Amino acid sequence: MANVEQLSLLKQGVTAWNQWYAAHPNMEIDLTGADLRGIQLEGVNLNQADLSMARLTLANLSSASLIGAVLVGANLSRSFLKSANLAGSDLSRANLSEADVSNADLNAASLVGADLISANLAGADLSESNLARANLIGANCYAANFTNCDLVASDLRGANLSSTYLIGADFCRADLRRSDLTGANLSMANLQDANMQMADLEGATLPDGSVFEKYS
Repeated sequence: MANVEQLSLLKQGVTAWNQWYAAHPNMEIDLTGADLRGIQLEGVNLNQADLSMARLTLANLSSASLIGAVLVGANLSRSFLKSANLAGSDLSRANLSEADVSNADLNAASLVGADLISANLAGADLSESNLARANLIGANCYAANFTNCDLVASDLRGANLSSTYLIGADFCRADLRRSDLTGANLSMANLQDANMQMADLEGATLPDGSVFEKYS
């Protein structure tokens, strides 16, 4: 259960919260299960905060700092996380469906089993992150960085992966049917048992370093 005093302060706005946070750098932030639907928190500092099971639907967390934050099972559907820093955060089983996570930093984050259906991940840095069993159906991942990412058994049906960096990514048993991989870099990627049926690979760099060419 969320700390009542911290939750009340957060709802006073970003300026008041960030000033308090700066004065209490070692304070544990407990916002577990907090109802923060639609809240405006652009630029907020919530590094290391525990937001497990928090309700953040339609919340504006653009440019927020959430480094190492715990968001296990949180509902972030249709939220705004554009350019947010979520490096090292735990978003396991979180709901990020239709969320705007474009240009966000998710380096080394855990998104195991997360729901990213139709999410916007364009330009995001997901290098070294864990997306095993994540649902990315219809997600927009244009020009995102998935270098050395764990995508084992993930569902990427119909996802836009064009111009993405997928160097060394593990797609073992992943579902890539009808995905757009045009111009993607799959160098050293593991595609063992991945379902590539009807995926568009035109101009993609394949695991062996060759470039896929579509012949009419």
